[in-house]
Amino acid sequence: MRHAAVNTIRKAYARLSGISPPPSSAPPRLSFEISLPWGRALLDAIHVDLCGLIRIEGRCEGLIEGEAFPTISLDGIEIPFLQHFRFNRLEILSGAEQPSTHRVVALEYLIPETLIRTFHVLEIEVNGRRQRFESSFAFVNPHYRGLLHSSAVLHRADIYGSGPPNSAPNPEIVEIAKELPPPLLDFGCGKGALVNRLRELGMEAYGLELYSSNLQAAILPEVHDHITFYDGLFPTRFDDRQFHSTVCSEVLEHIPNFREALAEIARITRHAALFTVPDASAIPAGFRHSVVPWHLLEATHVNFFNQTTLTHELRRYFRKVEIGRSGCTYVNDSRAFASLTALCSK
Repeated sequence: MRHAAVNTIRKAYARLSGISPPPSSAPPRLSFEISLPWGRALLDAIHVDLCGLIRIEGRCEGLIEGEAFPTISLDGIEIPFLQHFRFNRLEILSGAEQPSTHRVVALEYLIPETLIRTFHVLEIEVNGRRQRFESSFAFVNPHYRGLLHSSAVLHRADIYGSGPPNSAPNPEIVEIAKELPPPLLDFGCGKGALVNRLRELGMEAYGLELYSSNLQAAILPEVHDHITFYDGLFPTRFDDRQFHSTVCSEVLEHIPNFREALAEIARITRHAALFTVPDASAIPAGFRHSVVPWHLLEATHVNFFNQTTLTHELRRYFRKVEIGRSGCTYVNDSRAFASLTALCSK
């Protein structure tokens, strides 16, 4: 029975750890050429960023003085003007041997949070002249949206902060966890979202969480009686090998004494354990694009794992460790993953 269960787990795990398909080869059109005079400038392009920003660009030889700003509308709704700035744009003209640099003005418009949705028609109007473009503009509310328009000087705690536990479980983790043999413990269960989902699926699942009055009040009422709180010290109140399986998802990075936590998980687990942690190797992977995954900005992260270190630490306690990835994303032409996953067996 145990062998069949492990094979079933591995099949679910393999589906999620495989290479995800690349984005659609025909994405919606998000940049448009225009030709509209505006004061001393010739506006020549509109760029749409689905975080909610629309930027008009154009060559400009002088200062912006007293000009009425162009209007931008989506499906007939006018979008508020945000700001303007200047920068140098590198251009390669047809027939030219060398690229040339031109001084460019950029005008930015920000879609109000209440209007974030999918639009289909974009229009620009400058001094009575109008151009219209059709596409699918599926805007989203980004994390840290306030950084686009905040009128306050923000401080470290505003950026490197921490928020409440998730109210919904990660679907990728659910797919693996539901194949693990019960009874199952979610080690560091937050509000109990994963416990709740697994119990909805008919699985015997429990949770363990570090005590705080805020977390105790946040526990989902459906699973309140199935969550145990502890003081952060080991061993916990559970017996040796009490749970057939344990899930520890996005938790080890928060625990200073993470090796003691791993030893405790190994003690109370009979067969299999699933771990996920943020993938620190995504930082150098994003270097070429000058980006850092936002999740790694979490203020309470004290441990940073890559595949080498996670595998090494888990093999202290588990006979077999299978490493995967979850949270596939794309940055330009690079594929990155938010988290490392590890399916371990004794």
